[in-house]
Amino acid sequence: IPTGVADQASLHLALDLPAGAWPDKPWAETTLNDLTGGIAFHGLTTDYLPPMQPVTGIDGTASFTRDAFTIHPTSGTVRATRVRNSVITIAPLRPATADGDVRLDVALTLEGPVRD
Repeated sequence: IPTGVADQASLHLALDLPAGAWPDKPWAETTLNDLTGGIAFHGLTTDYLPPMQPVTGIDGTASFTRDAFTIHPTSGTVRATRVRNSVITIAPLRPATADGDVRLDVALTLEGPVRD
């Protein structure tokens, strides 16, 4: 993502910290109970698979949990084709299977000439 601005970001983190862990070994037996957050952005450029054309002018939001990262672009352009109100989900973020498979679900709304 070579260009763009993150306008706002949030993080919610819930931990169980065992008594006596601080200050010597704060993470030794710490348990992560919850992790969520979000990002609002505008003007992003992504160049996923060169030599494919990059997507430019991407505005939208993203949200994440311990298990998934979901991107909600509301606008963007690939040549003359416009991307609108789409959803891209990457999950699981932690390998859930022995072979480490991660799934990418993409649901795009496009306007304009698809050949571009």
